[in-house]
Formats: sequence, C-alpha cells, structure tokens
Amino acid sequence: MKKLRWVGSFMFILAVVLIPVMGIGEEMPKTMLCSVLKTVDCPMGEKCWRGSAKDLNFPQFVTLNFAEKIISGKLHDGQNKTATIDKIIRNDGKIILQGMEKRAWNLTLLEATGEFSASATDEDKVLGVFGACIIQE
Repeated sequence: MKKLRWVGSFMFILAVVLIPVMGIGEEMPKTMLCSVLKTVDCPMGEKCWRGSAKDLNFPQFVTLNFAEKIISGKLHDGQNKTATIDKIIRNDGKIILQGMEKRAWNLTLLEATGEFSASATDEDKVLGVFGACIIQE
C-alpha cells in the first residue's frame, strides 16, 4: 500500500511539475517560476559551504521573465531583487541565460525536466544554485 501511495505521489509530481515544462515546444515561454533547492558558496582557498537559499539570503522563488529579459525574486531579508538577462541561448534542449550583476552569472535550464543550475563568479568566489522551474501561464 505504501508503494502504491509513493507511485501515486510520483505521478502527481510528474503531471504537475514536469509535464508543463516538457510542453515548452518551439515557442519560448513568457515566464517561469523557479524554486531554489540548494546553494553552494566557494571562496578561493577555503572549503565550499552548502546550504539553503535562506542561508545565503537568496530568493527561495525566482521568476524568469523571458519577454522582459529580467530575473526577479524576494530576498529573505525582504528586499526585492532583479537582474537583467543580457543573453538568452536556446540549444540542444537547454535554455541558457547570462548576465552581469556585480559578478558574471550563468543559468542553464533543462527544458525536458525544468531542472536548473546557476553560478555567479568573480575573482575570488563562486556561488552555485540548484533548483527546478515550471512554466507560468
């Protein structure tokens, strides 16, 4: 019985989360809502630190607005944060976003699953973010 509930839960997640992303098709979605699942902070010469979005004062949820070329979210300290998307590349089942906001950043989104990884780098630090996105209607 537990296995049946697990399979039912899995199918619900598949229907609600993955299928809308797999339906991207030829046309780029206008917006996507992304949830940050894990973060990594790696200062040069030190051990990398892993944590949650809250640990780095990073938004738990981020909106990717492809039409306006903006990423936005609310930081855990209450501030609204936006970043301009300088470049959008769509290739081989991936959407790649790039920009510059104090640091160079890059986000790679898999169209088939909605999973993403993002990084921000400068001369002495790398920040990594991992999460998942769904299409917003």
